[in-house]
Amino acid sequence: MPSLSITMQYPVAGGPGVELTSMGQFSRHADFVNAWQQPELSRLVDYCLNALRVCGSR
Repeated sequence: MPSLSITMQYPVAGGPGVELTSMGQFSRHADFVNAWQQPELSRLVDYCLNALRVCGSR
């Protein structure tokens, strides 16, 4: 299963009690938007991922 991981660092003013609005120092929210044409994505998933082929990038 493909996954995305986002790691961000940014300066903060404050002390050890600083938290993000999502609670805690190590949580955040991110969105993923799929912009692939669905037939091509389905073909690549079947041909590459499901068949365990290394297809490269385009």
